[in-house]
Amino acid sequence: MISRQNGAVQYLGGAITDGRQEFSIDNIKRKLAKCEHEILEVLLLNPDDTFSKEDVADLTPSHYRPTSGGFNNSLSKLSTLGLITRRGGRVGLSNDAKELI
Repeated sequence: MISRQNGAVQYLGGAITDGRQEFSIDNIKRKLAKCEHEILEVLLLNPDDTFSKEDVADLTPSHYRPTSGGFNNSLSKLSTLGLITRRGGRVGLSNDAKELI
């Protein structure tokens, strides 16, 4: 999970980085599964916009089905990691993730 403490963005736990690499959005993307990576790429190209999950699914190179379990699980993982926000049926890049780009 990404957290803000004392004005700094920090990663808390898990296996996103191994401690030997610089903490960056590129290193995070390398550790994500394909669907998660594609979703994050769509949002990174449009960091100040929010989308319906249907639009995000359609904008990914693989054109995932927004009703599929894999796509929804990927959204949930990205949200749990603090990389995206989900509000009112809209998906966007989190403020903490924006600070990493």
